[in-house]
Amino acid sequence: MLTLNSSRIDRKQSPTSADGVPSDTAPWLTDENVPVVMLFLVFAGLASTIPPQADTFFHLRSGLAMWESGWFLTRELFSHTAYGQPLHNHWWLSQLLFYGLYEVGGPVLLTIATGLCGFTALLLSWRLFRGSIEAGVVLLFAVFLVVPWTWSLRPQVFSMLLLMIVLRLALSDRLLWILPVLVLWANSHALVIFGVAITALVALEALNSSRQSATRSLLVAIAAAAMPMISPLGWHYWPRVVETVRESRTLGIIEYRSAFVFGDESWGIWLLVIGFVAVALRSLRTLVTREREDRILILATALFAVAAIVSVRNGAFFALVAAPTVSRLLPVVGRKRVRAAPRRAVALIALTALGIAGLSTYRWRSGGLHLGWQPIGPDAIQVIRNCPDPLYNEFGTGGPLTWFVPERRVFIDGRVEAYAADFLRRATTAELTGDYRPLFAEYGIRCAIVRTQSKPAIALRSDPSMRPAFDDGEWAIFARAEPINAVARVDVR
Repeated sequence: MLTLNSSRIDRKQSPTSADGVPSDTAPWLTDENVPVVMLFLVFAGLASTIPPQADTFFHLRSGLAMWESGWFLTRELFSHTAYGQPLHNHWWLSQLLFYGLYEVGGPVLLTIATGLCGFTALLLSWRLFRGSIEAGVVLLFAVFLVVPWTWSLRPQVFSMLLLMIVLRLALSDRLLWILPVLVLWANSHALVIFGVAITALVALEALNSSRQSATRSLLVAIAAAAMPMISPLGWHYWPRVVETVRESRTLGIIEYRSAFVFGDESWGIWLLVIGFVAVALRSLRTLVTREREDRILILATALFAVAAIVSVRNGAFFALVAAPTVSRLLPVVGRKRVRAAPRRAVALIALTALGIAGLSTYRWRSGGLHLGWQPIGPDAIQVIRNCPDPLYNEFGTGGPLTWFVPERRVFIDGRVEAYAADFLRRATTAELTGDYRPLFAEYGIRCAIVRTQSKPAIALRSDPSMRPAFDDGEWAIFARAEPINAVARVDVR
């Protein structure tokens, strides 16, 4: 709940009435925090219309496979190139939850539930803000520049919420409660390493300032590092996660690129990095004398800043911690009188809420078609079903194929941990260059499903051994030069 009762975001002081007198009945909506409410309404709108990604669909397919088998997914089952190989699946709990939500309420419930995780993470971050409302709004807008790029229908959204829960537990010195949260986190997403890092920072802060609690903090940090091993991967958890990250960076997956490679999400990261460094240097003399909460937040922000610069996929986690930290390091300004928001501001908020609700409903029209919930049309699906095995597809398209055409085994999908490193490199190189022939020969490919404008699609159009079977402007399907059963309507361009 957004409850700001003064010009300072300071919940340790009594609220102040319009006369400047402390009061327990000060208005929850003031003329100064109207912009905050408006920003959170925008966040709510984003949360209700998060589009799926290619990864969303293989997570759903994995959840379905576990639901049907009643056991962990420990073997690769969806491809013909790695079928039966060991699968190091550290997302299993998220995948079960994804499929369960989808089964109960379809894509709408899944989207709202995952969006609520990100929205709650933002609220928990906001509750850590201190200082003036004006600075808070600016910092919240900086968060707005970063978080939506990570806010997607993937297990990573659970990490956003769990990060803030672990941080709040650490700041309130409830360290033992962190351990079961880390077990839950480790079985949901590999960024549990951030939670473990927070316990290490708490121990570091205790060693420097409170020797009495240093031993307890250090023991909790050691136990935290072991918590992820309480998972189907056991002792292999950390080595497998490191291997997956290393291979993802080698493949050049976009979200693993450095913030030095400027993109839309990089600007918000650098804005917060520069702001943090500036206020930290200005407050350098007082850092040691600050409260325990502030010291832990400063250490966490410094660590996550490095993580975000190294890989933009960490930007949202950095922003959630950095914004409240910067707010605490800014100079304290004088308190202002609290005035209840005028009726026109309340009306504006109500109209904005109605507008966002209407826009969200409009975007969900046609069963989520315009949000990406039907990435493959029914005609394309029918042609794929009639295509001869084995299939070829690109790295980013395997996820939807595993969900919408589950009876066909794909060539590859976005699960880096499911395939051999050499195969991943050769497959992605073929996509980038269009030189697919060695792979086709090795795996006996008889049908190719590719994006219409991709380099393999361009090369396939001039390959006499492959004939076009379908093209709808999004998907192009090619088959070996032999008859296949096509649907009645085939649009070949």
